Amino acid sequence: MGCTSWIIVNAFSIAAVDAPLYIGYALPRLQILLKNKWSAIFIASFALAFQHIALLLIFEWQFMLWRAIAFFPVTVVLALMF
Repeated sequence: MGCTSWIIVNAFSIAAVDAPLYIGYALPRLQILLKNKWSAIFIASFALAFQHIALLLIFEWQFMLWRAIAFFPVTVVLALMF
C-alpha cells in the first residue's frame, strides 16, 4: 500500500473511532457520573482535543498546546451536535 493510500485509510479509520468513543460512549457516561452536562462535555472535548496534539508530531510544547487549544472548540461543537 502506498503512502497516500495509507494516509487516507488511516484518516478514515481514526475518524470512525474518535467521535463514537469520546462523544458516543464516554460523554453519556460522564453525564451520569458527574450529573452535569457541561462538565461532561468539557472533559470529553478536552480528552478528544488533547489526543490530537500529536497529529503532526513536532516536539515543541507551544505547538502542541496550540494544537489542543485549536481543536477544542471543534470538539465542543461536535459534542453539542450529538
